[in-house]
Amino acid sequence: MTPLHVLLFVSGVAGLGYQVVWTRWFGFGLGHEMAGVTGVVGAFFGGLAAGAWLLDGPIARSRRPGLWYVGLEVLIGLWALCALLLIPGVDEFAAARLGPEPGALWHAVVATAIPAVLLAPATVAMGATLPAMERFARAGRPGSAVGGLYAANTAGAMLGTLGATFLALPALGFEATAVALAVLNLACAGAALLLGARRAVAAEETAAARPGDVDAEEANDARPLTPRRIGATLVATGLLGIAYETVGIRMLTQVLENTVFTFTMALSVYLGGTAVGAALYQRLRDRTRPERALGPLLVLLSALSLASVGAMSGARGLHASVADEQGFARALLGEWLLAALVFLLPTLAMGATFACLADAWQRAGRGLGRALALNTLGSAAAPFLAGWLLVPAVGLKWAALGTALAYGALAAGRTRAAAAPVVLLALAAWAGSSDLGLVDRGANERVLERRDGVLASVTVTEVGGGARVLRVDNHFRMGSTQSLFLERRLGMIPLLLHPAPARALFLGLGTGATLSAATFHPGLETEGVELVPEVLDVLPRFTDVNADVFEHPSVRLVAADARRYVRASGGGYDVVVADLFQPARDGAGALYTVEHFAAVRGALADGGLFCQWLPLYQMDDAVARTIARTFLDVFPDAHAFVGSFNPDTPALGLVGTRSALVVEPTALAARMRDRTLGPELERLALDDLFDLLGCRVADAAQLAAYAGAGPLNTDDRPVVMFDAPAFVYGERPPGWARFESFLGLEPAPAAPVVRGARGGDAADAVSRVEAYVRARDLFFEGQIALAEERTGDALDRYVESVEASADFDAGYHQVLTLANVATDVARARRLEAVQALARLRPERGDLRTLQRQLR
Repeated sequence: MTPLHVLLFVSGVAGLGYQVVWTRWFGFGLGHEMAGVTGVVGAFFGGLAAGAWLLDGPIARSRRPGLWYVGLEVLIGLWALCALLLIPGVDEFAAARLGPEPGALWHAVVATAIPAVLLAPATVAMGATLPAMERFARAGRPGSAVGGLYAANTAGAMLGTLGATFLALPALGFEATAVALAVLNLACAGAALLLGARRAVAAEETAAARPGDVDAEEANDARPLTPRRIGATLVATGLLGIAYETVGIRMLTQVLENTVFTFTMALSVYLGGTAVGAALYQRLRDRTRPERALGPLLVLLSALSLASVGAMSGARGLHASVADEQGFARALLGEWLLAALVFLLPTLAMGATFACLADAWQRAGRGLGRALALNTLGSAAAPFLAGWLLVPAVGLKWAALGTALAYGALAAGRTRAAAAPVVLLALAAWAGSSDLGLVDRGANERVLERRDGVLASVTVTEVGGGARVLRVDNHFRMGSTQSLFLERRLGMIPLLLHPAPARALFLGLGTGATLSAATFHPGLETEGVELVPEVLDVLPRFTDVNADVFEHPSVRLVAADARRYVRASGGGYDVVVADLFQPARDGAGALYTVEHFAAVRGALADGGLFCQWLPLYQMDDAVARTIARTFLDVFPDAHAFVGSFNPDTPALGLVGTRSALVVEPTALAARMRDRTLGPELERLALDDLFDLLGCRVADAAQLAAYAGAGPLNTDDRPVVMFDAPAFVYGERPPGWARFESFLGLEPAPAAPVVRGARGGDAADAVSRVEAYVRARDLFFEGQIALAEERTGDALDRYVESVEASADFDAGYHQVLTLANVATDVARARRLEAVQALARLRPERGDLRTLQRQLR
């Protein structure tokens, strides 16, 4: 590797790092819908293609191509620094132009045009760095150096994605990382000057062969490649390469954890394989000619892609064999191995194929920049064609197989191997005969519906007994018909905490069970926002838990990015409820940032209330404390509520208001007597003041004590994005382990919240709420003891909870249940607990029969 290869390697590090940073930044304004994601990627690739095409001629004619390279690196670095100042304002502008519900075409146009214009100086310059360096490296030397230089640049891109995700972004944040990348560009420019970029080179014509310069032996062996055929193949392979990457990553998401590290491992394998393939072609370039090599390379690429797709059927077992032993390193190794299974061999052929085509293009007397531009143009179109059209139309499996077979079609007329079509079709038939392990289901579970959509794959399955489960990307359980009690309470609690909600917004829908709580409140206008459109499509599968929200006249459902929708909606909401977003999932961390919480606060009406539910069972204690600390930064008077009294899946609600949280007992009681709302509240055990405020586990002071000191989760320093995956990759302690911290807190005083009652009524209400809270904590301790198989201790705590509050019944019913079914506790021990209940609740007649049975 020469010093010039090292320069392109470092330049590649910076280039891919910018793509990571800019894609994340623009996502805040343009949204994470498919239009936003593909728009930014298309703008990036489009800028590269434009630069390579437009500057190809000037660079080829220049006697000082080294100075071109220096100038390009300087422009990239300086414009990247300018982007630091411009992108936040542009994000605000973009969100305003899009509005809350942009049409797909308008969204795609804005999401492509805005980053394309803003980033053009940098991306155009990036597109021309490889042609400038190749011209500089080749000056005065025969033959093309493109394979080796392209390999070095792509290897740098691989290191860039790994370094940005694992080192720079967690340690420095986005802004400081962008500055560091700009310094790399400027360092490359300085190093190129030291290596003689100023010196003039002879204005010689390219040393490659001219069209028709094929000797007789070569002409008899393979037909010459015309520039038109080469150009068309460059566009096609660019399109197919990124299409295969897009579909391949979507297939991997059906197995892997889908964290920020998951996508980094997949992309690093893709780039690494491409780099090695290009380097191999460069080493073998003198032993063959592109006319002879192109056909076999395309057939090989097709065969390797088909074989890799077919190998997905064993992916789940391979991943389990490596990653089942808990540990961050082993989990990442498992993800790397699966990415290698899908990408490594095909990308070796992809890298060699591009180097071969670029070699043929130069031998035809054309400039490298035009070849690079054509290939990149195909790459720019791929996310739109594959993500928007191909996958939704035919599904992941057939999209992958079709892409792989298309490579073989490009080889038509370029290979003498008559068996090639037969082999490729046989491989396609083998791969197509399997479901590729894309749906993970139990022995008694059957698929009712599956939709491979533009952003994710949505599956509805049915388990024994008729229960239905909703999964996104086969991995994220978004609710089921068995979790109605908890999920509807998550919607009902914040709606009850507001004295008179007229307009509500729900972020994240799942089965629709949480949003369905709004349909029981008369006169409440509700909006529900869901990122994945196919989730809305399958809501009719869950009518028994969502109360037909998709047809309710006062409910409007929208497929949109929650962050962008909140910023563009215009606000005026009395209640905003955010669902249980799993923080380890890539992108979910952005819904727990200071900036997003501040946007929600700005969208609240006077007296409005925001409830962010946290799935404590899907995060470690450090991440939960970070989110609580971040929430308090925006809502300093916040409170914490628990969704239900199940310690296995504790859901913690952070409740913030624009003014102090106050519950007026008389007004609440009147609402609870509504003929529509009242019966539902009784089913959800929320039919009085004590059941509602008994869910409060911390006020602002206690929440601050729990959160402690530490960093906030911000757009620039997304702590949650990088810290949350440690939980899913490591040991997962039981859900109650995170909730025990709240049981150790002093009970929050109820008086500041309970207001409006008169004289002794107020004092009595406060006293009963605080007694209820003491009983609830004892009950939780009993639930934890029961989960740890300490049934005797659990019975003691349940009895104590009954003694602590006459309004708290959960402990009473648990004692009755255990007295009937517990086999690990002596009958005398169970009788003792039931007799204690009889003394505490002598008016309850359902204990006499049970006492006789136990005697």
